[in-house]
Amino acid sequence: MADSVFILKWVLLAFLFHPLSSSSAIATMKNVDTIEKACKRTSHVDLCVSSLESDKRSFGEDYHGLARISLEQALAKGNGVSLQVLKLLSETSDDVMATDLTECGRRYSNIVHMVEDSLQAFDSQSYVLAQFQLSSCIFDASMCKQAFEEQPGRRSPLGDANDIMEGLCVISSELIHLLK
Repeated sequence: MADSVFILKWVLLAFLFHPLSSSSAIATMKNVDTIEKACKRTSHVDLCVSSLESDKRSFGEDYHGLARISLEQALAKGNGVSLQVLKLLSETSDDVMATDLTECGRRYSNIVHMVEDSLQAFDSQSYVLAQFQLSSCIFDASMCKQAFEEQPGRRSPLGDANDIMEGLCVISSELIHLLK
């Protein structure tokens, strides 16, 4: 027993003082710290942390880089929901559902274009314009969700996709605000 404790201590000491291990561990802690500091300044802390930490490009980025990655994640989500809407639309025979899905499809087409425009504005450091375009995306995601909830007891077939889309756009806007 004493031998295993002695060996364990040496292994831990070797790990702590190994130049590559400790410096990369410190760098990783700093990167996670930057993500957490930025995300704590948003209204969707958990979604912000989980989405940015899920993208390996986030590690080592400053607030500007994190904002751009967040915008790219919003664009990817918008494209994904657009495809989901098309799939659901092709599968439904319910006229009311088809109408609502068509409306959501139109709104998500707008979301994708507005996030693309927001990315362009961001890259040209037109932060106010980037945020303005994101506000339209937030509105469209909310309206898509609301279309399904107009009838009592009816839920969106998109699940929480609208909430996540709205959250990603809010996060992107709030991260951009940190740059001003």
